[in-house]
Amino acid sequence: MHDYRRIEDATHLSGYKLRLTVWARSPREIQPLNQWSSGNPLPWYQAYNDVKHNRIADFHKANLENAVDAVASLFKILFAQFNVLAFSAHELVSSHDHWNGWLAHPNSIFQVNTPRDWNINECYSFAGIPSVFDSYPF
Repeated sequence: MHDYRRIEDATHLSGYKLRLTVWARSPREIQPLNQWSSGNPLPWYQAYNDVKHNRIADFHKANLENAVDAVASLFKILFAQFNVLAFSAHELVSSHDHWNGWLAHPNSIFQVNTPRDWNINECYSFAGIPSVFDSYPF
């Protein structure tokens, strides 16, 4: 996990917000990496390690919430690297919906709200690939 923590400065992962769209009656907003911004460990990752090293005493930590946070963390890392292409690994995403600041795709259980604390010198884009920064008011 320390290796992934190193990419925080370059990706602002702790600033990404996700909504899980299939959660109960309304979407659930989750930020499984936001503890990184304050230098604290990730509770879901600590729970994973606890279960791995002491399954009998800590098995109750192997729960749906921690599993969702782990999958959401992976999605955030992929989205930070590949932008809207993270929504679909095997096809070019030709459309995505901006809904009140949230990016969504019909094939995804997540909606994404990207960090707004980027300095223009930290941003880059590739020709021909849409970027969430194209609509930023810099």
